[in-house]
Amino acid sequence: MAGARGGGAKVYRLKAHRERLKAEKAQATRQAVLALDVPEPVRDDLLATIEEWSPSQAGFTFVQLSPEQNAAVVRWLKDNSAQPMLALVLWAECFRYQRRGTNEIRASRQELAEAVGTSADEVSRIMSELVSIGAIIRSYEGRRAVYRMNDRVSTKLAGKLRDRVQAESPQLTFAPKPKRVRSVTPKRNRSQSHLSVVPPPAE
Repeated sequence: MAGARGGGAKVYRLKAHRERLKAEKAQATRQAVLALDVPEPVRDDLLATIEEWSPSQAGFTFVQLSPEQNAAVVRWLKDNSAQPMLALVLWAECFRYQRRGTNEIRASRQELAEAVGTSADEVSRIMSELVSIGAIIRSYEGRRAVYRMNDRVSTKLAGKLRDRVQAESPQLTFAPKPKRVRSVTPKRNRSQSHLSVVPPPAE
């Protein structure tokens, strides 16, 4: 039993050692990149790549969020989505999978569906709602839909690169969804429905 505990401690120490070395290499690489005489957008891209390669040991990732834009998205979903509560949970889940640098949501429809407890088809429908207002940007790689967060709402970039990408991103539009108009069948006049047709008298 003691040997098992000792083995576990050894594995933990080795993992901690590897993580420490990785963090030291990342810091050295950052310093080297900062010393390069390269355009600022190139330097920002390199730094973003380093940050993605060496995330926080505590598992935290940092996202710069526009409170105004996020609140507007939340309000729109509450008022216009076919399933407001499910849509709000899915919107929150998208931030977990947001990739640094590209803002791509690195999760399949099925993974998102399992995360929020619904079907893949329902995920597609809600994502289409988010696409319709510009909160999510959709493109295609072959037949596969690729979703990414609009940088005006949320970004992991910094500095002038962030400013440039946000300026190039589309504006969000929060027009309300048109309500379905239910067709109403005119009611028949009861007095007319009981009228009988009397044939003319025979000559």
